[in-house]
Amino acid sequence: MKLVVFLNGLGIGGTEKAACYWARGLQVRGHQVTVLALTDGPRRAELESHGVPLKILPDGASEIAGELLKLAPAAIHAHGPGFPHPGDVLGEALKRLPSKIPVVQTNVFGRLDNPRDEAWTDFRLFVSSSCSARPVSKPWHPRTSRLITT
Repeated sequence: MKLVVFLNGLGIGGTEKAACYWARGLQVRGHQVTVLALTDGPRRAELESHGVPLKILPDGASEIAGELLKLAPAAIHAHGPGFPHPGDVLGEALKRLPSKIPVVQTNVFGRLDNPRDEAWTDFRLFVSSSCSARPVSKPWHPRTSRLITT
């Protein structure tokens, strides 16, 4: 399956580390994975050493949409904090495509404080049971109806 892993950048933080693990793990399992990031960083070397294709894109929706059209992934695995962040540009890029690509979001902080990503996130994964407990412990909200914990 052709997949895109999308994240804000390739820095040394935990979100970036998890995204790299996901990309490598999916590739080892036989998927065609490409990492798209908005900014470069130290994780680039890690991905390259494992043969994971990657591309650093400007944070413009047109450029991201163009790359998604070229790659034609079956799904996108986005990594986000659960609050507004630069990666929200993915939603604008998806609006420019002729058809919606399904998006799975790994929510790294267990927050559901980003109304913008509701329009383009189809499923949410949480990195720990404590992260998944945070949103479900609040009063019911439409966004908690599609939660998956890992």
